[in-house]
Amino acid sequence: MDGSGTGTGGAGRQFQFVRRIGSGGFGDVYLAEMSSSSGFAKMVAVKLLKLDMENNPNVAQRMRDEARLLGMLRHKTIVRADDLINLHGRTAVIMEYVPGCNLSAAIDPGRNTGAFPHRAIIGVIRNIASALDVAYHRPSPVTGNPLGVLHRDIKPGNVRITPDGEVKVLDFGIARSEGINREAQTTEYQLGSLNYMAPELLNSGDASPASDIYSLGVTFYECLARERFGWAGEAEDMHTPKLDKRFAGLDMESSGDQATALIELLRDMMRFSPDDRPSPDKVIARCRALESELPGLTLEDWASTAIEALKDPESLEDDDKGEFSGQILFEEVSTASFSPQLLGNFTEEATMAMPGAAAELMAHGAAPKARRRWPEFTILILLLAVAGGVFLSQSALTPTETTSTKTRIAHPSKKAQEMAAAKMEEEIRAKLVTEANAKAATEAAAAAVPEVTQPA
Repeated sequence: MDGSGTGTGGAGRQFQFVRRIGSGGFGDVYLAEMSSSSGFAKMVAVKLLKLDMENNPNVAQRMRDEARLLGMLRHKTIVRADDLINLHGRTAVIMEYVPGCNLSAAIDPGRNTGAFPHRAIIGVIRNIASALDVAYHRPSPVTGNPLGVLHRDIKPGNVRITPDGEVKVLDFGIARSEGINREAQTTEYQLGSLNYMAPELLNSGDASPASDIYSLGVTFYECLARERFGWAGEAEDMHTPKLDKRFAGLDMESSGDQATALIELLRDMMRFSPDDRPSPDKVIARCRALESELPGLTLEDWASTAIEALKDPESLEDDDKGEFSGQILFEEVSTASFSPQLLGNFTEEATMAMPGAAAELMAHGAAPKARRRWPEFTILILLLAVAGGVFLSQSALTPTETTSTKTRIAHPSKKAQEMAAAKMEEEIRAKLVTEANAKAATEAAAAAVPEVTQPA
């Protein structure tokens, strides 16, 4: 592989891009080997914002929001996000690489020519329900209150299965959290995939754990039928008859004595009224009971042989490998990486403090002198520390200098320090004002055009 990628030439971690493993309207996902100067290396998935989306603040904010949410949702059923960085001038989320295939490959009879055992399917549904339960009820590491995360785009393409039978829920790019503030401002009708959306969302209702359960129900049906369910309609007199007809056509012979119980669970998950659907923890309990009674292979036993044949192809056609396949990119390390926007998005503590300060900046065009924001001083301290290190290293490299000369180099006068600090702070404030004004102008222009979500 060549080194034609650009970057800071080793100032940060190195990413050797192997191939593109996913693509959407907003970003591409690559398999890459991440290595550090210490020699540590591992395979990761890099979600890289597309160039034409980098200047869309709402899209970039969604990606940062996703990284921030995943950084707090540590669970075996949820893909892990490890870092949020800049690569090649673009926002990038570094995530764990999940080998195997998407659930959509297991459903597709063209890809999976073998059986998809109902017992294994129930195992998949249980794991996805577990991810939803954790996302909604996991307490915040700061406040202790539930994070209240709703996925809002559960579908087979957003679920991975590994050869070991692990299930990972992906793509929290349009997720909503009741426990923390997201940067990206969106409306319900713009979000989600139509064929998986609950009836209440089609009627401009609010998203809830019940709407995620409905989407999981549609996914459940597609696993059983090995075909798309389609749109059920937003009116009950359309919705319920379609469910009855589609359920009656399912081949449930392999479920044995548990066929009725399995259909009852599916029907409950896809009830028209959100109040009639089971909560994620109830779905988990019912799935466990069915798993212990259903005949056939467990998820783990089925995956150990089936996923090898279904896993992502090792190579793609030349025109589908992605622009960075085969390149080496370096993590960009600069003061821009420490902007309040980035610092405040990956950790909850900083984010919770940012909205008011950001609004104040937008309103007045400059930071108020009486209320300084901590990210500015963090940058200032970092820069002064670097400057101090330079002074000290210069002193150490000139042993013939007098003691007084060394002192002047290593310990500049108080006035010089104040002047340097003032200059740095002025530059930081000017950058913040410029970014805030640009963001406000872009959002105002984009507000008139509704956005159609195409999750990456």
